[in-house]
Amino acid sequence: MSSPASWTHNEVSKGVHAAMTAAMRADVHAIDAVLVKGGRLDPNSRKLVG
Repeated sequence: MSSPASWTHNEVSKGVHAAMTAAMRADVHAIDAVLVKGGRLDPNSRKLVG
């Protein structure tokens, strides 16, 4: 791989991994509460939604 393509692949991979980690840590009940019932989100759920 050339340097730019290799760099892009690595950066995309890091971003996907970060998004997957945020999704796994998010509290589905807290997200539902804030979106439907006006509750508050925990930090991991805010990171996923925000």
